Amino acid sequence: MFKFIRRWLGQEGSEARGRSDSILPVPAAPGLNPAKCKGIMLIDVREHSELALAQIDGAVHIPAGELVNRAGELDKSLEIVTFDHFGMRSEWAAEQLLFLGFEKVRFMKGGIDAWSREVDPSVPRY
Repeated sequence: MFKFIRRWLGQEGSEARGRSDSILPVPAAPGLNPAKCKGIMLIDVREHSELALAQIDGAVHIPAGELVNRAGELDKSLEIVTFDHFGMRSEWAAEQLLFLGFEKVRFMKGGIDAWSREVDPSVPRY
């Protein structure tokens, strides 16, 4: 399954280049939850109030404004994918993690809205 998720990510991981890579949320397999796959950590950087509207099961919630102070909670050995509503804050969050020394970081282009449209329509759009 991990190999399958690597394909979902689009390649074998990003190198720290000062810019984070984006990934597109693409359907992998029915019922697949990448947040629960070994080696992948989804970080939801939306605000607390947005969690009540929609969530991706298994994602870790750390609001963008708290990310730098809470980066110690993240495992640098994992592939980290940040996401928000549409992708703007998650790109910023990914850049911050690269700056802090994380090497395998991407942001989800289109955010949870794209996830809902492309991967899991049971996640509400807002």
